[in-house]
Amino acid sequence: MSNLADIGTEVQQRLEEVPGPGMFWQLQAELYPLIVEGMNEAMLITGDPELKLSTPFQVAPQQTWQAMPAGLVAILRIEGPDGLPIKKETLLGLDRFQPGWENDPASADPVAWFPLGLTQWGIYPQLSGPMNVLISGIGWPVNVARPYSGTEAVPFGEEYREGFAEYAAHVASFKEGGGEFEQSLIKYRSFRDKMLEMSKFAYRKDSLRFALGPAGGAVGVTDVMKK
Repeated sequence: MSNLADIGTEVQQRLEEVPGPGMFWQLQAELYPLIVEGMNEAMLITGDPELKLSTPFQVAPQQTWQAMPAGLVAILRIEGPDGLPIKKETLLGLDRFQPGWENDPASADPVAWFPLGLTQWGIYPQLSGPMNVLISGIGWPVNVARPYSGTEAVPFGEEYREGFAEYAAHVASFKEGGGEFEQSLIKYRSFRDKMLEMSKFAYRKDSLRFALGPAGGAVGVTDVMKK
């Protein structure tokens, strides 16, 4: 698995920069953040990387709104203590089919959960006591704060590594401006082509990822039939 330092060297080569600390572009202050920026864009385009938290999340009792688990951008599935998925709902669905749901009495077992922005999610009804659940969701590609050391792993397939180098080199070229930046648009087009490939694979791998229905689940990779 590649890390930021591996891709950083490739970015320097594209910028005709001598690999090392950097003379015109600083690795730690400029290029590593641009690589991570490209991976964040890939995450928003494709919905990857998807991960399941290894540590159970404790749902706070007597509260509808729950904090987003650290490291996740969006929740995809929640499983109860019995290992069975808890139904996914929406605020619109609750308001439409369960008027006054906010005032329903607390229960020992949840009926549904629903997303709410990027920092919270909700449980229905409120729980009468604490409960540990397992959460799966879309995670930040690099879940550490800057400055990056270069040892941070790249959680994408090696076949997409070139795309992140192209993205970082394109944005870094803005520092030069003029013709150099205009020529770098080819690199950005290459990045977009790689993201198109990745998004197609992500859809085949889990087309129910953003479904509104119950918990959903991975549908597996569709076999490609050739005649």
